[in-house]
Amino acid sequence: MGVVFLCAGLWILNYSFYSFWIAGGPPTSYPKVWYQEGIISGWRALALLSLAILVQFKWSTLRRSWVAWILAVTIVLGLNYPYLREQVLIDKCLDGGGAWDEKYFQCQH
Repeated sequence: MGVVFLCAGLWILNYSFYSFWIAGGPPTSYPKVWYQEGIISGWRALALLSLAILVQFKWSTLRRSWVAWILAVTIVLGLNYPYLREQVLIDKCLDGGGAWDEKYFQCQH
């Protein structure tokens, strides 16, 4: 099972690198959208790679290991951070009197 998580994590990590390359490389109309996509897929890849490590151990070993707890926290952060980041950016935009443009993933003043 760990091999599946490892392969999925590496596949998504590759997509993350591609998204960051598109965000800063060739001209695009949506650089901030691609940057956010790179963050989302990067954190998901980190969560999957951490999960690939966790499934290699028995449950009794995991409960006593501080490394397992760090990996578990990494998985939770990896799945929640992109959503929380987006909500903070939207809230900051609206509090500043702007309008959030979902299409371009940026604040319009």
